[in-house]
Amino acid sequence: MVYETDPVKTLLPKYPRLVIIKAAFNLFKDHKKISSKALKRIIEEEFEKCGSS
Repeated sequence: MVYETDPVKTLLPKYPRLVIIKAAFNLFKDHKKISSKALKRIIEEEFEKCGSS
């Protein structure tokens, strides 16, 4: 699958680069494809974990 836009670049204005990279590695670890939706989902799950503790 060829992306028209880079999912990391589209998320950079909203999230720090390190958070996006961590989410991408989590997707790699689970053998899933990188997409904006998947990255956002992982990032939001991580923020929920941090906020609830």
